[in-house]
Amino acid sequence: MASPAVGDQYVMLDAMLDYYIQEATDKIRSANLGTYDLPEGTVDLPSQASNPRIYDLTSIYRRDAIDVHHDHEGNMLIQIDLGLKTLTFQADLSEDVGLFTMHGGFMMYLLNNYATIVLGLNFDDKGCTAWVSQVDVGFPDMGVDAW
Repeated sequence: MASPAVGDQYVMLDAMLDYYIQEATDKIRSANLGTYDLPEGTVDLPSQASNPRIYDLTSIYRRDAIDVHHDHEGNMLIQIDLGLKTLTFQADLSEDVGLFTMHGGFMMYLLNNYATIVLGLNFDDKGCTAWVSQVDVGFPDMGVDAW
């Protein structure tokens, strides 16, 4: 049986990435994790803040096709570009002021987030070695609301 052509392998990698993005999104939605409450102690917050949470984990998308190329040493490098349309962090605020307690909230939203991941593969007579060659993460747009 003949092996698939190089172009067919890229199409298969693209299809696999689409599948795993959809699976991740489906699992998040089915577990009702549109809101994810952060466990106590995972975020360093001031004493006035409580109940930290993240919203909108379901907007994962592909930014570009998978790019596969070889470096000068013959290693295969696979570049994957993903995006997260909106990521929102929110916490409740409470401050004692004299005889009164003021309540409010804080929300930070990150828009048009992206991650570029480059995986390296080296095939030799002993098998395959894989590694993460590069990770580039960006949060280009940010907004903050407080009430």
